[in-house]
Amino acid sequence: MLPKVAIQADGAAGLSVSQLSQTQVNTALTTVLDADLGGMQKWLAWCEGDMGHCACKALPFQPKDLPGVSFRLIDLQRRCIVTPPRDTAFIALTYVWGGVEQLRLNRTTEPVLMQDGGLAVSWLRLSTTIRDAIIVCEKLGERHLWTDTLCIMQDSSRDMTVQLTWMRQIYASAKCAIAAVGAATADHGLLVSSRAEQVVPNSEDALTTLIASSPWEGRAWCYQEKVFSHRMIIFTHCGIYAQCQGGSYDVEGAQLERRNIRLLDTYNTCGGMLFVPRGEDLESFISAVEYYSQRQLTKSQDKKHAFEGIFRRYANGMDGQ
Repeated sequence: MLPKVAIQADGAAGLSVSQLSQTQVNTALTTVLDADLGGMQKWLAWCEGDMGHCACKALPFQPKDLPGVSFRLIDLQRRCIVTPPRDTAFIALTYVWGGVEQLRLNRTTEPVLMQDGGLAVSWLRLSTTIRDAIIVCEKLGERHLWTDTLCIMQDSSRDMTVQLTWMRQIYASAKCAIAAVGAATADHGLLVSSRAEQVVPNSEDALTTLIASSPWEGRAWCYQEKVFSHRMIIFTHCGIYAQCQGGSYDVEGAQLERRNIRLLDTYNTCGGMLFVPRGEDLESFISAVEYYSQRQLTKSQDKKHAFEGIFRRYANGMDGQ
């Protein structure tokens, strides 16, 4: 059973902008089944509809029709993996795989997973984090989810190669990303158990510090997934938060106290690689390499692939600098 995490301490509810420091202590525990995500659902709808959040809108993604390659999503209504129509809205999952065994899409599992009800039949074989992400999508009222293990054909080198070149577009075109920040492996789930009392961040700086010390922040693959996501719902061992191009928010959708710099001034945050000011491509690229170099890979041969989306972002813009 996963723990309950209290996000808002006494007296904090109802604030439009939290002025509280990182002093409140979390002692309650929950699972995603128990988690109230009504505030996150309202925040997502507000961010989508607010004219001041145009930079948060998902980018269009039109995957090329290539022999033997398909863009796939999990369809929560049909309970299976599908090849969706173009312009289908979806949520993307970013998490630490951690080397654990989990159900994958391959030529053997494809016949079951791509038929109606296939995921229901295979439910207990899914990793805890993917099961949690499906539950979260349902709570948010979203129908489609993308995750690497089930949407990329794991035993097809052609499908894998093409999909890896699409990673930047996939996260940039997702309506929102779900980030399993506190989980060290796919078996830990979105809300990670912690018996110790936890200090709950109530400022953007405190949330940034919390994320910086997480297992997710240290993984190379997760870097490009973060910097190309327009919006994120962030699951930590201290609670649930959201982040977009306009700021950071608690589980009720209340904005956390802002820092004195623009969110996009850093190349190590949600959406940080999406809108680099003209003339700053080289500086931004160098910063991206520095941030990426600090991260870990389970397989050293993935070093190029995990950075490929970021490299492609700058390849055409630096004119040989």
